[in-house]
Amino acid sequence: MSEAGTSRSDLRAAVRDLLQDLVSESSLRAAIDNAGARHERLWTRLLEMGVIELAAASVRREVEGSHLDLAVVFEELGRALAPVPAHSTALAVSALDA
Repeated sequence: MSEAGTSRSDLRAAVRDLLQDLVSESSLRAAIDNAGARHERLWTRLLEMGVIELAAASVRREVEGSHLDLAVVFEELGRALAPVPAHSTALAVSALDA
């Protein structure tokens, strides 16, 4: 496996572990019942990890990342049905970095 592939696997594992720790059926139901509210603790941790910043070209260059890294993050968030505004925030980050 290439270095990028290993790095991506590590990223996937880190995001998946975080989601397994913080996202539960009850937290998903609470978000749905609260008009789509975000999971604050999860959102804070994702921001601390810096994974949403991968949407910025300057950050990707700095960490030698790619859009594939961001896709891995989105794939895991979707897999867990994570109630966070990752897509809209990533789009804003990308636009502001242009």
